[in-house]
Amino acid sequence: MSQEQRHNTTLMHYEDIPRTYAQLLAMHPLRPIHNDAELEHATEMIDILAGRDLNADQADYLDVLSTLVEAYER
Repeated sequence: MSQEQRHNTTLMHYEDIPRTYAQLLAMHPLRPIHNDAELEHATEMIDILAGRDLNADQADYLDVLSTLVEAYER
């Protein structure tokens, strides 16, 4: 899936977010962020997950994704 396709399939509701780490990775792979479009998609994912009662897989995913965003923003 291209970056543009992945960006256009962003889920907007927490209820639609996968529950397992593998499913989260399939939706938005944890890779270094290289441009503003990737940053926007990552930020949308963070916004959806942040402040929720997450399971362990979702919490781990959010932690790594946040680290990747911080690295890009530096």
